[in-house]
Amino acid sequence: VGVRTESSAKEDAFLECEVLSLPRPNEYQVRDVDPDANDPPFVVKDHNVIPLPPADYPEIPVGEMVFAGYPGYTALYKATIRRGLARNPATKLLCYEVLFEGPHEKPTLVPKDKVTVFDELKTRQPWTE
Repeated sequence: VGVRTESSAKEDAFLECEVLSLPRPNEYQVRDVDPDANDPPFVVKDHNVIPLPPADYPEIPVGEMVFAGYPGYTALYKATIRRGLARNPATKLLCYEVLFEGPHEKPTLVPKDKVTVFDELKTRQPWTE
């Protein structure tokens, strides 16, 4: 899942996390997937969580706003789908070509399982514990 934390909300990003449990209704106990993070698991409210798509999720159309995993990082950032699904010749993974927001960004291939539909309602809500 993508999880918005106080620090990631400042960048309009979501951390990629693993769900460990559901301690109470509307809460997730999660852990950062970054092996170097060494942070303890933490609990977030459901309005700070976005799902990553299942394998059978339909193709996201070109031009759609998404959150996509930035290569080399375990965070999801806003991007636009530039080209539909195609197999990356280097990795053999199904990837979207996306354009991340920012003046110096270039089209980037991102694996299908690291791209999720942009949810404007989640991004407009202020971060809360």
